[in-house]
Amino acid sequence: MKTVGVISPDQRKKTYALIHEVCDYLGYPDDAMEAWFKYQFIQREGIEWFSLSNCSMSLATSYLAFILDFCFEQDIPFRTRTWDMIPTDYHLTLQCLKHRKCVICGKRAQFAHVNAVGMGVNRNKVDHTKRFVMPLCVNHHTEQHNKGINSFINYYHIKPVKPDLETLRILNVRGDYEDAT
Repeated sequence: MKTVGVISPDQRKKTYALIHEVCDYLGYPDDAMEAWFKYQFIQREGIEWFSLSNCSMSLATSYLAFILDFCFEQDIPFRTRTWDMIPTDYHLTLQCLKHRKCVICGKRAQFAHVNAVGMGVNRNKVDHTKRFVMPLCVNHHTEQHNKGINSFINYYHIKPVKPDLETLRILNVRGDYEDAT
């Protein structure tokens, strides 16, 4: 992995907050869970043991994404404070989309289009791999329509994503992508 500086205090804080959420939910001690996560991560990446006191920012980012993926796959609930700490980046938005969680509050989400689908556009014929979307709960989806897409995205700092075929299949979203296989 390319080194681009040392882990930031913010990255370290977010990593430990996620590990603590997992421990609270599963009932394991923090130090045991941290060691388990590190072991799984180094096995997957084929790297040496590392410390969160002085690892690179890029390694910390990858490790944080690894823990976040685990949390989504195991449906680990987040406290609001922890949810608010997680940066709204592409990776988080994609995971929220796959697991139908609102990227803003973590509640059950809908598939919200950045560019409206409807009014003459058959949503069953749209190639969703070419459209930006975001996972939003009913309340935030309504707010998005009321506020306007650009104001909404800027206000919440959301990174909409173009879903890949695998994500669309997971979500059972129909469209022209079915003809691409």
